[in-house]
Amino acid sequence: MRDKLDVPTSSWTDLWQQQHSVAFSVAGATSRDLVRDFHDAANKAIAEGTTLDEFRRDFDDIVEKHGWSYNGSRGWRSAVIFDTNVNMAYAAGRWERIQQVKARQPYLMYKHLPGQAHPRAEHEAWDGTILPVDDPWWQTHFPPNGWFCHCWSKASPTTISTATATRCPTGLRRRA
Repeated sequence: MRDKLDVPTSSWTDLWQQQHSVAFSVAGATSRDLVRDFHDAANKAIAEGTTLDEFRRDFDDIVEKHGWSYNGSRGWRSAVIFDTNVNMAYAAGRWERIQQVKARQPYLMYKHLPGQAHPRAEHEAWDGTILPVDDPWWQTHFPPNGWFCHCWSKASPTTISTATATRCPTGLRRRA
């Protein structure tokens, strides 16, 4: 996260998929200094365990300093920036750890967080999918998968058998 390049953008579609792994951006933040300040605030949140309320104070200071006019409400906009960056940093660390232990825990299970106010049907369908860590599916499905996605993965040392799993379109799935 700290080493990402600051990239000004006009829209959330200006950067796509893997570009986000090397670039830090905030949709609609069109100056490099504005993006840098948001990047610093996100890095602080990750390093210091900043709460959303604390991040919102930084957000307000940055908006005022730069005179930034953004889309959406303050609450929604600040939450998207905070949640996306904190969760992506956590996921990157988690993926690194999974790679370190995959010889002992060669499988991952996709888990959908129950109780979501607006669950994505696709994510619910993936819940319980078990595949080897190196399966190409994880390159596009390792959580989080989109804004406010709180899905997660669980590593497993266990070889999955047809006695404990059923076949699903993307791999093996544990029986409920």
